Amino acid sequence: MPILPRRSLADAVAAAAHAEHVTITATEQHVTIAGADMWLTTATQLGCSDPNPITATVPTRQLIAELKGLPDGDIEITTTQSALRLRGGKRSATIAQQGRLCEVRTVAAELWQPLSSNTLAAALKQVAAAAVKDEARPAVSGIRLTRDAVIATDGARLHHRNVGLSWLPRDLTLPIGCVGAVCDLLAVEAPKKSSKAGSAAPAAPDFAVAVGANNIAFRSTTAAQQRTLYVRLAPEPFVEWRRILDAAVINVTAVVDAAKLSTWLRSCPGSVVELSCGEADLRLRYEVLDDTGLRLLGEGEDAIEAEVLNAAVPIKLSVPYLRDALAGYAGTVRLCWTAGQPLRLSDGDWTAVLMFSR
Repeated sequence: MPILPRRSLADAVAAAAHAEHVTITATEQHVTIAGADMWLTTATQLGCSDPNPITATVPTRQLIAELKGLPDGDIEITTTQSALRLRGGKRSATIAQQGRLCEVRTVAAELWQPLSSNTLAAALKQVAAAAVKDEARPAVSGIRLTRDAVIATDGARLHHRNVGLSWLPRDLTLPIGCVGAVCDLLAVEAPKKSSKAGSAAPAAPDFAVAVGANNIAFRSTTAAQQRTLYVRLAPEPFVEWRRILDAAVINVTAVVDAAKLSTWLRSCPGSVVELSCGEADLRLRYEVLDDTGLRLLGEGEDAIEAEVLNAAVPIKLSVPYLRDALAGYAGTVRLCWTAGQPLRLSDGDWTAVLMFSR
């Protein structure tokens, strides 16, 4: 019978929690815990002692609940034709088998390419706020990956981050619902120093990526486990994003400290802010609106130090949109706008475009 540490098994099941059902498959080499929904399949391989070939599919929520009730230590896994049984210490749990078997296809070894995890994960997190998040339209909700940038837009704003993705054979789109799982897989924690003298710190995972005709796979490999995400590709989220980016190329209006502006936006009670320039400052006039966005409840003014380079008419912007755009900035940021054009923020590798509010 397969025997696995409870924490490793619980972590593998939690990674597949997006699926309604989880399939546990044991072979002579490892145990695979897999779950799939419409866009994402997650499969985790764990080494085990003396496994017998078994396959069982059970409801994810029930499996998670039963694992929480089992004590720490090794868990014995056995199956019958109709049930999965878990035993840890003196406690056991039985779950009726139900649901569709989750099949995991093997990716040919030559298709895997090494991946720099920190670079891609940071870029995805930075642009994700601007992606469409509409459960009624999942096909248009995504982040566009190109060989030199990642882009997200919902038509009212656009986030663009320069990043080298030389392994990409073509432009493709990650569904927004899968971006969080990809970032979690690629997250690398700093190795913890062991308290025992002479013991080495755990090695960082090895990451790899493979691109297919209709999907993309990300893999993380450690000494204890191998986890793979299979993501179904989505269509391009907004076909006019290139036009939005090109249309906002105008002269720099002001240069401000991103940290100071971000701090002000986090404490701003308004939903709309009007930007204008003084002689040596950026003037901020905000409006507090009701839930409909039509009734004015209050307003206020403030200013922060800035280097003003060109005169420009005032521009109104969404406070949450501007706050999201500045979340990835460090140092100084260039603000560019003119009459009838959107606001463009840039620091070289990072660009955000925000449509003005009326």
